[in-house]
Amino acid sequence: MSRRGRRDGIDWETFDPDLWEPFGLYRFDCYPRDFMMDTLTLSDREMGCYFRLLLAMYARGGPLPLDEQELCRLAVYKTVRGLRTVLDCLLAKEKVRLMTGSEGGTWLVNRRCLEEIEAARRRIGKEKDGPGGKESGGTGGKRRRTGAQPGANSPPVRAEPGANSPRTRAETGGGNVENQTHDPPDSPSPSSSEKKEKKKKNGEGKG
Repeated sequence: MSRRGRRDGIDWETFDPDLWEPFGLYRFDCYPRDFMMDTLTLSDREMGCYFRLLLAMYARGGPLPLDEQELCRLAVYKTVRGLRTVLDCLLAKEKVRLMTGSEGGTWLVNRRCLEEIEAARRRIGKEKDGPGGKESGGTGGKRRRTGAQPGANSPPVRAEPGANSPRTRAETGGGNVENQTHDPPDSPSPSSSEKKEKKKKNGEGKG
């Protein structure tokens, strides 16, 4: 892996893994060409162990404590003896390093991994503290989703009647109901008693 020294804010001469503040990442940048070139000398077993340890460092957000039982779990090894064999090869090829902190802890370190984590920590910190960050009340550079909401001066939207709507026949048969002219209702037909009385009056008029 490439070595970038203090480029991302880590002074490896004074680096203390015991004082490192974890900053876990749920994703990270992977450069296939760099990774392939830097792992040409690894066997399949070494590659598998190395990649799983890298993922564990990114997920944890820092170096891994030299706990062989925990490393076996992370690298999916059944025995500590099998892990030690592969781990010794990775240490000899300088893919990982052992570093001791000021408080006596021993840690498994990959420099490139920690530099990427530190760069992400600084970048995210700037985004939060910037004018568009969450701490300042901004949107953090994210676009707000703006739906097509009717404004205060826009006319209300009328819902179209469905196929089973009771207004469908009236609106589709002859135009809108509001625009139709209503004829006056027909007069009711006379009852039978009214007809008899009318005939009686007509008879008296003839007589």
